[in-house]
Amino acid sequence: MPREAFVPLEGAYLSTYDIYSTVRSLAECSAFILANVPAVHLMEYARQKWGIRVLGVTSERRRKDGVYICPERARALVPGQSLVRSRSRSASLGYSHPPPPPPPPTPTEAETPTKVVYTGRYNYFSNTKASVWATKRSDTCYYADDDEWSDELTFIEYL
Repeated sequence: MPREAFVPLEGAYLSTYDIYSTVRSLAECSAFILANVPAVHLMEYARQKWGIRVLGVTSERRRKDGVYICPERARALVPGQSLVRSRSRSASLGYSHPPPPPPPPTPTEAETPTKVVYTGRYNYFSNTKASVWATKRSDTCYYADDDEWSDELTFIEYL
């Protein structure tokens, strides 16, 4: 793929349901994450091949109350949007409307909204559509020659 295809990843976190935390570099990855999370491969490929500044890989997962489990993902919401999904129904069904949200506070640097690009497949439970970055059956994975942990990076060829 040409470099122009990777420009939307510039300055963004890549999100996926394959991880439960935020990873900013390969040094933070276990062998399991490196072998099983395609978004980590995409992050390193974009950084090394094209010089794209990807901030890291974060989780798209939410707790039962609807709050994202990683603050990097939660900060990506548009200003004024609640961090919690509203579960209330309309007054015609016997439920009251939620109170209007308070005005958003002035964000600090740690709270400034971040850009997030979803890189996973379709998720039935959250009705999240498949990303153009999601791996397909036709994608090929190249590993080092030996089965031992290697310093060589492994990349997925995105078709």
